[in-house]
Amino acid sequence: MDKVLVQKQVHTLLNDHYIPIKLNLDSEKPLARKYQVNGIPALLFFDNQGKLLERINGYVPMDNLLARLKSIE
Repeated sequence: MDKVLVQKQVHTLLNDHYIPIKLNLDSEKPLARKYQVNGIPALLFFDNQGKLLERINGYVPMDNLLARLKSIE
């Protein structure tokens, strides 16, 4: 997934429309448990009130990821 996230289209979309945060699950175990992140990669999207809008678990090909990112409201 790291190779997909650095692709220009994905990187631009993430940085223009979202606030990306990368967490180390080893040092953030309580947060991982709270949001039921059991493996990586995992992308979680929240609204400005902290409500979980979308969850993407596992590797997703770039075209699929772009489509899903564009569909999140």
